[in-house]
Amino acid sequence: FVRYRNYRDNVYWKVDSVLNVDLEGLQPEDNIYLRGSQAIYGEQGSVNRSTSSAIVNINYSYKKKYSLSLIANLDHLKEGAYVDRTELFSSLALDWDISKESFLHIPSWVDALHLYANWGQAGNYPLNSLSNDLYSTRSTYTANDTIVNGAYIKNLANHHIAEEKVIEQNYGTSIAVLKDRVEISADYYIKHNSNLLILRDIPKYYGGGVFYQNVGEMKNSGVELGLELTPIDRTSFSWITRMGYSTNNQYITKLYEGQSISFNNTDLLYPDFYARENEPLGAITGYNYQGVWNDKVHSDKVNGFHKYIENNGLAYLKADTTTYGLTENDKMVIGNSIPKFTCNWINTIRYKNFTCEMLWYAVAGVDKYNATKAATYMAGTNKAVREIVLDTLSYLTDKAFYESSFFVENASFIRLKTLSFTYSQPKKILGNISAEYTLSFENLITITHYTGYDPEATIYTSNNFSDNAIDRGSYPNPMGVYFTINLSF
Repeated sequence: FVRYRNYRDNVYWKVDSVLNVDLEGLQPEDNIYLRGSQAIYGEQGSVNRSTSSAIVNINYSYKKKYSLSLIANLDHLKEGAYVDRTELFSSLALDWDISKESFLHIPSWVDALHLYANWGQAGNYPLNSLSNDLYSTRSTYTANDTIVNGAYIKNLANHHIAEEKVIEQNYGTSIAVLKDRVEISADYYIKHNSNLLILRDIPKYYGGGVFYQNVGEMKNSGVELGLELTPIDRTSFSWITRMGYSTNNQYITKLYEGQSISFNNTDLLYPDFYARENEPLGAITGYNYQGVWNDKVHSDKVNGFHKYIENNGLAYLKADTTTYGLTENDKMVIGNSIPKFTCNWINTIRYKNFTCEMLWYAVAGVDKYNATKAATYMAGTNKAVREIVLDTLSYLTDKAFYESSFFVENASFIRLKTLSFTYSQPKKILGNISAEYTLSFENLITITHYTGYDPEATIYTSNNFSDNAIDRGSYPNPMGVYFTINLSF
């Protein structure tokens, strides 16, 4: 099939977003003009805009043995004299069921044996919403020892921004045997992301705020394994179990500026993050804590240089051998918020009119900075602080201590995400209404060594790769009990 759509409009604007607004300390005559998304054309005016898209989809199957699917999506955006973009997103999928080939002599108990390969492109196109200047209308700052009020841009528009693109390849196989009672699948994928979008801070000496920028390219690769079994399949009793396993290896392959990008924060309870070539996003950077300083234990040298450095009674690994003391150059990767692998196990058991469903979920090889724990040390409310004070150790007030791996913990866990029991009433209510009653539980069991409230809890940060890296008093996933009645007419 072929589909085509076209949208045209005329955008009129006048950049007076906060003109004559009632801000404390500002008079109506103090006109404040802020640039809007169309400000590249001037403070006011109009522009013609058109968006069109053509999609071609071809599907072909021969005797359910060979299958092909081809999709091509051509997008075009034109906006005034400055924006004129055309992008092609396409994909190709091939599948071969070799169990239907007579010359291979596949056993009859093999129902299907697929080999497949997929290739495709995708992108978040267009990105008009990221070209807007967002402003704060209420802000106080100090000028000549006087507190004044004003408005400032907190999200600066980037009119040269490009859409983020993904090119993905998949190679895999799947087999079904014993009348589809056993199904096994294995998939290897490679994803190349280009024009990576990251929200960056604007230095205070340039007015502050944030803006989106295309910074580089990234590669993701991994394996996904699946197993589905139907041990019992009878009229009154059935059991289906599914297991999944996936890995992900992620790293940045290219930075357009040719150098590392820092996402450091002045807040002690927010670790440092960097974007570096050949390193993953989400790597937590800080000082590598080695315990309380011991002259005998921490006297090792490497190539004539001290391996450890003492700072306020604690030992840290020394990364920079060109300087004395503990410096910013001694920070290194102390954790990674991207899991090495994830697993899930789903069970569906049905007996007559009763059904039980259960989902286990596991994450392994993931680290988290426990800022909640760090805050209790800083406030002196953690019971461990008593021993530190009695030992007359002074590192409780040391900035480096709160930027160290002491507060980075293994956040791997196994969790019973959902457990539900459903009863389907055999007789209809009032002649034509069927009813189902469900009692369900969420987050009933969690097995972990993480000492925070919840190893799975996340917070909102300026970049999603750090959302899962910090536990800063984030609200934990609660245990829940629900009773549901479903009526079908």
